[in-house]
Amino acid sequence: MKTGQFMCLGNLQHLRHRFGNGYAVQIKVAGDDVEKVKVDLVLNLPGIEIQDQHNEMLFCNVPFLSTRSDGENQISLPFNLARVFEILNTRKEQKMIESYSVTQTTLEQIFVQLAGEDEDTLSDQRENSVEQSKKLLLFEDFNFFF
Repeated sequence: MKTGQFMCLGNLQHLRHRFGNGYAVQIKVAGDDVEKVKVDLVLNLPGIEIQDQHNEMLFCNVPFLSTRSDGENQISLPFNLARVFEILNTRKEQKMIESYSVTQTTLEQIFVQLAGEDEDTLSDQRENSVEQSKKLLLFEDFNFFF
């Protein structure tokens, strides 16, 4: 349900594919060099989004599709999950990271994402309403003086 309307029907895998935005990756950084690991991940995994950080834990999202540019056009390719594991295993062997986990989007994450989009829509509507009210008041004040 979203804004009082039924949005989807299907099994868990269908909902993950339709509304999920990639794979959830959690990384426990070894040592204190979190910024170095962040830069390394962004360089080696194009499209990765570092969503949150708590101490040495990074919470990231790797999209289903990777977008690359060939100079003139942008090309969307399915993300190679084996490459993600290869990079993370290499960084673990290099002692840059302590551990990691790669999971599919959970139903809870999908729910929170949809609810957040709903809140963003309501917030935008409220802001537009306030702006329109201000313009109306200014217009009425302007007409009052004539």
